Amino acid sequence: MKAQQFLIAELYEAARKHEIPMDDLDVASECADHLLAGIDTTSNTLMLLIWSLSLSLFLTMHMCSNDLSKNANLYLNRIS
Repeated sequence: MKAQQFLIAELYEAARKHEIPMDDLDVASECADHLLAGIDTTSNTLMLLIWSLSLSLFLTMHMCSNDLSKNANLYLNRIS
């Protein structure tokens, strides 16, 4: 089983393998991009959750019920 590698090690290895000149600033920039992408995704997801919870309770329950009924197999496959 291959040991898990860190993003920085992967970047340096790929740059060396493909003979792409990458200095420390380039690697730091790539790492920052990945970090910010994760933060943006989490932020957007939480804002959608807050928005949906701020809707009327009936509408929220109706939307959840519809989502569950349409995707019941997906949810059941994930938990089993």
